[in-house]
Formats: sequence, structure tokens, C-alpha cells
Amino acid sequence: MPKTNLINMLTTLDITQFRENNRYEAKLAKGGLPKSIWETYSAFANTDGGLILLGVKENADHSFKIEGVDNPELLIKTFWDTVNNQNKVSINLLLNKHVYTKEIEGKSVIFIEVPRAERQFRPVFIDKDVFSGTYHRNGEGDYHCTKEDISEMFRDASVASADTKVLTEMDESVFCMESIKGYRNIFRTLHINHVWDSLDNIDFLRKIGAVGLSTETGKLHPTAAGLLMFGYEYEIIREFP
Repeated sequence: MPKTNLINMLTTLDITQFRENNRYEAKLAKGGLPKSIWETYSAFANTDGGLILLGVKENADHSFKIEGVDNPELLIKTFWDTVNNQNKVSINLLLNKHVYTKEIEGKSVIFIEVPRAERQFRPVFIDKDVFSGTYHRNGEGDYHCTKEDISEMFRDASVASADTKVLTEMDESVFCMESIKGYRNIFRTLHINHVWDSLDNIDFLRKIGAVGLSTETGKLHPTAAGLLMFGYEYEIIREFP
């Protein structure tokens, strides 16, 4: 099956937002989770994010064939158990909605959407070794980051500005929906047919840095910048008296 046909079969956000720069990876996963999945997870998280497809075979000519996975529920549970194990992965960036199964040609294919890690969480590495376990995405492959790359990520993380602070005591109810709607209308005018237009409000706010993932709660909360931009006045004053 040609790659373009597979892309046409996997509609909506499944493939279309990941087509550019080879931001998706097909893995057969017949014998369980492939070991290389964690290298790809690290690479996507440290670069521009991406989509991992389990149960899809990529042939030598770069065409794809849907093979499906056996017992997808068990495979997904194994994935969650491992991605939440800090002895294997430095941080879990995923929410429940990022991992799901679809039936294609009567076979189960698992989709894992890996977001780009916010700079305070990079580098994302595996096997408890930041220097040998940090990867980045280049073309269709996952490659070890150099010590210089890793040092730069640490510098970026250490100088994260105050506006990226995640306010764990707040949730999306502090936002004025009319303000968000107005901003999105402006964004849509300035960025015609941008892929973010199809996102729901929370995913859109995460993309622009108005909400962030807390390492304490494992949930999304407003950032300081998001509160100042879209928050109700009394909520802003409560945080910044």
C-alpha cells in the first residue's frame, strides 16, 4: 500500500498534522512493544513532536502495510506502565487522549501522539542516562543528541521565564472564554489554514503556552502568561495582588 493511500485512510488529526518533516513513525509491534519506541518517544519530545503508529509495517520502499496488533488493550497498558516509570523514561508528557486504538481494514492500530516537550522538561531521555539516552529527530530517523545539544537544552530549561510557571491551584475555569474566542479569531486571520485552527481550546492554549503540564499533578493548568492574557480580573489579582 503506497504511503499516500495510508495517509488518506488515517483521517482528521491522525496523520495530517504530522505529515511535514516526517513527524510520524510506523512500528510493527508483533512481539509486544518494540524497544525502539522509547528512542522515538525521546526524539519526538525533544524535537517537534510526532505520531507513533503500532501495527503498521514500513517496507523497504517506504510503503506501508497494515498488520494490526494483537491484544491492543494489554499493549497500551504496558505502554502506560513504562512511560510512567522514571527508571525508563525521564518524564511522561502524555494525557489519556494521546493514546488510542483505531480499527483499519479490520485490524487494530495503536496511535500514540507525542507532543514536543516544553523547554523546562527537556531533555527527555531514557534509561536514566541523559547523555546516552537523549535523542532527536532528523528526517526519518532517531539520533543520539550530542553533549552540546544536551547542554543547550539544560540552559534553555534553566532560563525558562516566569511566564511559563504552571499555576497548579488553578484550572481552565479561570479563563474568559470570550477572550480566548477573540484571540483565536485574530490568530485565524493572521495564520490562514494553520493546523492549530482545528484544535480544541485546551490543545490550542497548550500550543501557545497559556496552559502547561504540571509534574506535580500530571494535569494541565494555566501558566502565568495564560492567566494574564485570558484570565478574569479577580483571578489575576488573586495570583498577582
